[in-house]
Amino acid sequence: MPEKLIYTPEETATLLGMGMNKVYELLALGAIPAKKLGRKYLIPKHALEQWLNNSPKEAGLDQENILKSET
Repeated sequence: MPEKLIYTPEETATLLGMGMNKVYELLALGAIPAKKLGRKYLIPKHALEQWLNNSPKEAGLDQENILKSET
């Protein structure tokens, strides 16, 4: 089976250990890099890996942003 190059939001949530609401929130904010095709988000594997390798603040995952979005 070929290596997967595109993830769905559901697969991304599983990979990141996050809930679906949080993933969709980060997608809507543009924090997680994605392409939108109609109503569907497509998350390229290379872009997700690059995003994860950035500092937490650049990736939108700094403690302050996480706490704000949970309230």
